[in-house]
Amino acid sequence: MNNEQNNQDIYNIYQSSIKWQKVIFVMLGIICIILFTILPIKIGLIIGESMEPTYKTGDLYLGISDTDELKRDDVVVAYSKGLNECLIKRIIGMPGETIDIKDNKIYIDNIYYENEGGTPKMEYSL
Repeated sequence: MNNEQNNQDIYNIYQSSIKWQKVIFVMLGIICIILFTILPIKIGLIIGESMEPTYKTGDLYLGISDTDELKRDDVVVAYSKGLNECLIKRIIGMPGETIDIKDNKIYIDNIYYENEGGTPKMEYSL
């Protein structure tokens, strides 16, 4: 009888532990939903080849809304109303600069653009 009681006690503790794990899991899920809704943090999935080799189709990204100090080579996510989707792109030109594409190469104010981020050279076209 004592052995059966011990087994029942262990089973009850196990069941209680599972209930608490479920409660904690649900609470963490709710907290994540609230944080991603309230805070300027977005998570998304890369679809397409336009950012290769930096990002590939299937990669996940975590974006933070901070437009105070955008600079050249920053990667940004912007919503396109016309396409009804988010686009992920790298900043090349800054306000007041003239961007030209000649022979698949980028020129900024007539100076050949070299990537600072260490990514391989890409070919560009209009």
